[in-house]
Amino acid sequence: MPTAVSAATLNVQPRQRRSVYQALAKVPDGRSVKDLLADVEMSELDLRQSLRKLDDAGLVRRVGRLWGAVPLESLASSADDA
Repeated sequence: MPTAVSAATLNVQPRQRRSVYQALAKVPDGRSVKDLLADVEMSELDLRQSLRKLDDAGLVRRVGRLWGAVPLESLASSADDA
């Protein structure tokens, strides 16, 4: 399983990408592009571009045809590390 990423990494993403991340986070097992299209208001091309950008940022992962959100670090675990 991928390591958790910082919430700050998500916060710097444009609103459109954050909404894609949130739609993916609702289903831990992952979702296909076809399934995501029903929940996000954008074209398939824009959705695929958003997924690639989120993947580049380490916020999502792709396994086969399914995309999944990488869990964000919790604030509690960050405070424990400090």
